[in-house]
Amino acid sequence: MTYLVDPADRTRSRIALQAATDGDVPVVHWFVDSAYLGRAAGGQPLWWQASPGTHLLRAVDDAGRSG
Repeated sequence: MTYLVDPADRTRSRIALQAATDGDVPVVHWFVDSAYLGRAAGGQPLWWQASPGTHLLRAVDDAGRSG
């Protein structure tokens, strides 16, 4: 997916990250370019302040399943 980020207006570069999970997933951990970004309850978004460039996002649940 491609997002356009305006470095002059950081308020418009927040992106809601949300993973589709099974009902038994209490927490989703988010990584950006292999750096830990944070965690969110299953089914809830985590807001990411995007920066210009190409990034790899990864979501991992408490059981180690990723997507």
